[in-house]
Amino acid sequence: MIKAILLDSGYVLSRPSCGHWMVTQNFYDYVNKKAYKSFSKKQRHDAFLSGMAYLRRIDRMASKTEEVFHFTEFYRLVFKKLGMLLPERNFERLAEDMVYNPNKYLFYDDVYRYLPVFKESYKLGLVSDAWPSLHDVYEEAGLKKYFDAFTISTEVGYGKPRREIYEKTMVQMGVSPGDCLYVDDRISNCQGANQAGIKETYLLCRNPLVYWYRRLTCKDHTVINGLKQLEERIQ
Repeated sequence: MIKAILLDSGYVLSRPSCGHWMVTQNFYDYVNKKAYKSFSKKQRHDAFLSGMAYLRRIDRMASKTEEVFHFTEFYRLVFKKLGMLLPERNFERLAEDMVYNPNKYLFYDDVYRYLPVFKESYKLGLVSDAWPSLHDVYEEAGLKKYFDAFTISTEVGYGKPRREIYEKTMVQMGVSPGDCLYVDDRISNCQGANQAGIKETYLLCRNPLVYWYRRLTCKDHTVINGLKQLEERIQ
């Protein structure tokens, strides 16, 4: 019998406000938009990848102060890759806005509807590859109160799909793998949950084309297109 639901955050519950996880609403206060847009999408994508390579080497961030430090270096690397000159202070301003802006992500409408519904019958746990500032995003949206466990990769020192991150969340919730189901938008992360003993895994695909493709090709996980379908499946 299912007693707990473990959920990913990005593209399961939330999405970036401006269409890019590392571009906030105030990005162009510190970056010349015309100059930035003069680079091709591929050039910009590759520049952000160079910054992400740095962030992926950082296993732990114990505070938002550390997060600002590492995101300052992240943006410095991004714009170095582009060959775009910014005042040195602007790298830190970009980082501060990224860390201290609780509205940098938006939540899907069904999140507000179904988290309270799920909470009536199940324990809820968040399992996210993210940074400490994610706490503030959920607090600002009034959603953190629904979670019995809130596990962020950089706070524990390891991320998905390592089985330890799911196991730690279940220990915090006081449940066993047989009590849980897991929801993510990545197959590899669903497989990680399987490795941790969670047999009931759901692949959530909000893009209609991806949803139908996964419905045809994914045999190891139940494919859903939103939280309404999840609620219907577990009734």
